[in-house]
Amino acid sequence: QKGNNLLLMLARKEDFCIMLYGVHIMRETKSLVTTSVLYTIWEHEKKTFSDVLAEFVLYCLAHYDKGEIDIDHLCFAIAKEFGLDLPCAVCERILKRISRRNNHIVAKKNRKYYLLSTQIDVSALTNERNRTETNIKYVLDELKSHLEKTSIHYSESLNIDEVWSCFLEKYGYYYFKDTSSALAYTEKYDKFGYAIGNFILDAHSKGGELWNSILQLLNGLMLAKVIVFEVNNDDIQKQRFNKVTFYLDTPILLGFLGFLSEYE
Repeated sequence: QKGNNLLLMLARKEDFCIMLYGVHIMRETKSLVTTSVLYTIWEHEKKTFSDVLAEFVLYCLAHYDKGEIDIDHLCFAIAKEFGLDLPCAVCERILKRISRRNNHIVAKKNRKYYLLSTQIDVSALTNERNRTETNIKYVLDELKSHLEKTSIHYSESLNIDEVWSCFLEKYGYYYFKDTSSALAYTEKYDKFGYAIGNFILDAHSKGGELWNSILQLLNGLMLAKVIVFEVNNDDIQKQRFNKVTFYLDTPILLGFLGFLSEYE
């Protein structure tokens, strides 16, 4: 419903503009780790989503050369390191926040950003990544074992990381919102998805470490769907959203339309 309301607002007369960006999660193990870490940082440290994303930007800056920051290159480094496809406009917005709060690390001059220091403490993020990596491997190993035993569609050639990521993108939320309907749908139209859904339900019934790891991952995926917005007035809390034109980038539009393929 919120998506429909946003699309309806596209036709309204422009008063001021808001850019809405989607953060794209790639389908690989490091991306699954990243989504879980996203949620852990957000839940434990009670940060805004932009501040959570800043942790990943700072990590890459710690391994960056001092001097002018090439935002395209930085986005590529974040994607390569974390499997997190961050739009350049979002990355630039985060650099702006960092330059205001940590001007000894990043400085802004003539609309460009410069890295002044690489002495950035990334130990907390590194430790959380290592811990989560172990949990994700455990989930994937258990899923593989489950599918070998229960699904005729399983084969050794399957990329279990991609299979798991695609399922969570397509059905994950519905298995938690309306389990019986999701089960009925996948049983009829997607037998392989039905087998994965039963894996989740079985883990839920048993509880323990496996279920906690799955839940953390799903929460991370939900958090990654949060829209990052840019408004031409920084004082967003005082803005009245009247006669607003919204511009949505491609991943968000495809999501509203129900397409789950790679947006490229």
